[in-house]
Parts: sequence; structure tokens; C-alpha cells
Amino acid sequence: MTDDPIPSTLEKFQLMLKSRKFWVLIVSVLTAVGLHASGQIDGWQMAMMIIAALAVYSTGIALVDAGAASKPTTPAGPGALPPASGSNQGEGDAIPIR
Repeated sequence: MTDDPIPSTLEKFQLMLKSRKFWVLIVSVLTAVGLHASGQIDGWQMAMMIIAALAVYSTGIALVDAGAASKPTTPAGPGALPPASGSNQGEGDAIPIR
């Protein structure tokens, strides 16, 4: 993996194959096709099931993307800078009552 913040197409594809949301989509589409092939639902019902599955998948991806965009970009790992001396970070924001 490079230092480029934008993943390559291959990396995106690999991430998609590891996604549970993607596999739920695949199972949902296969279920709809199987129900139609066995005569249990008609073509319109199959189309509605597939459209609903795609809508749920795209909503899930949008929520994940929105959550990723709201995360702070400052590092918090082993290389992160410690808080400045004299700061009360981690002590809470409560005002002591005397």
C-alpha cells in the first residue's frame, strides 16, 4: 500500500470483497433470482427485491462514508504527540464545587 490517500481500484475491489454488506447484497440478489426461477415470485417482485437490496446497500455505504468523513484526521496512534503540558485534557470538563 502506498502513502497515497486515495486507494487504487484493486484495493477498493479487495475491500468490497471483504465487506459483509456486499455479501448480503449478493445473497439477496441470488435469493430473488432463485425465487423467480422456482416460480414463487414474478418478474416484478424479483425486480423490486433487487432494487430494495441495492437501496439498502447504497444506504449502508453512504453511512460508512459519512462516518469516515467525520473522524478526526489527527493521528492518535503510537506516533501521536502527547497533550501540551498544563492542559487539562482527560480531566473532564466539570467545574469543581467547593
